[in-house]
Amino acid sequence: MIYVAHDYWASAIRYTNYDARSVFVDLGCGSGKTIISAYESKRFDDVFGIELLFKLSERCNHNIVKLASIPGKCKPSVLNLNVEDQSWASQIITQCSNSGNSTLFIFNKNSYTSKVVYKTLQISESRFNNIIYLYQNPVCAKILEDNGYECFASDSRASNAHKNFKYKLFIKQNINR
Repeated sequence: MIYVAHDYWASAIRYTNYDARSVFVDLGCGSGKTIISAYESKRFDDVFGIELLFKLSERCNHNIVKLASIPGKCKPSVLNLNVEDQSWASQIITQCSNSGNSTLFIFNKNSYTSKVVYKTLQISESRFNNIIYLYQNPVCAKILEDNGYECFASDSRASNAHKNFKYKLFIKQNINR
């Protein structure tokens, strides 16, 4: 789904703005599997993981140190922060150049309640003009729909399939800040 989301962005947003940057963030990155996948896809200008638990963020940092450098790309950054604290978005903006012209790709593996999903949307929308939301096992998808996000892709798995096989991709563009 990382590739599908990026391809959609490349044709829907970057196609009309070649200076646009792509910023991937995994909310609750754990040991870093998803941010490593995003980094290795070579499709994102910046890759971040947000992890509240120190032990997991420490393990994630250990895992990303092993990555070989991709010329012109920064290694993923792991921020040991709470996803409900807006400082993660501030730190991402500080680390990214030209962040006002960026699309934020949010990955959520359904680790959060509807309250937390809503709070992370508020934080994201206050800092980024375009957001693509990659949602695995999207039990709180209604929160995104109610906040103006459009579902542009989903997998074709049955609703009773294992949660790791259910995805929805959402987009919200040109948010007024």
